[in-house]
Amino acid sequence: MDRIKMDILGIGELKWTGNGHFTSGKPTNLTIIQIYAPTTEAEESIIENFYMELQQLLDNVPKKDTILIIGDWNAKVGETEVPGIVEKFELGKRNEAGDRLIEFCQDNHMVITNTCFKQPKRRLYTWTTPNGQHRDQIDYILCNRRWKSSIKSVKTRPGADCGTDHELLLACFRIKLKQHQKSTQTSKPDLQNIPYKYKVAVKKQIRRAQSDWQRTGRIMARNT
Repeated sequence: MDRIKMDILGIGELKWTGNGHFTSGKPTNLTIIQIYAPTTEAEESIIENFYMELQQLLDNVPKKDTILIIGDWNAKVGETEVPGIVEKFELGKRNEAGDRLIEFCQDNHMVITNTCFKQPKRRLYTWTTPNGQHRDQIDYILCNRRWKSSIKSVKTRPGADCGTDHELLLACFRIKLKQHQKSTQTSKPDLQNIPYKYKVAVKKQIRRAQSDWQRTGRIMARNT
């Protein structure tokens, strides 16, 4: 990780007890979900259960968090653009699993970041068959659309020694928050919504002051 200058590494198809969750802290919470989706040969009930559990997990994440979902989706989203989800830098033809992934992104306002950046094809393929005859793009990094501009690049690193038939998929992520300037304007009192009790109290004070002033005027008139 140090050699490639990586801060966060996601590893699929593994379960480590006590791992898989961390808190990023300020200036904003970064929630990363590592997934491994069922293959296209899996039973429909298994695929349904995967997306149901993922949705339940996502529903528990605060909406203001920066959310990344990364891993092997075993899906092909294809070269056809889908506004707000799939952009034009994609490979292959969409399959049924790709349709399901796009539907998930639509429901959760997420973008498939692999498709947002122009790269050579060798930097787009994420998986190679054991015989080396075929290559596909089935690993994706999803990000909620609100933070799409924070993704600076996404590409694979061919030749990285990972001990797997998948390529290392790298994303450069940089959060840039807007600065809110404090207003220097002074607020004006809302004279139309003065509480009734306050109005009554003020009127009494005015009448008392007028009465005192009239009494003082009469005393001064006698003395003169």
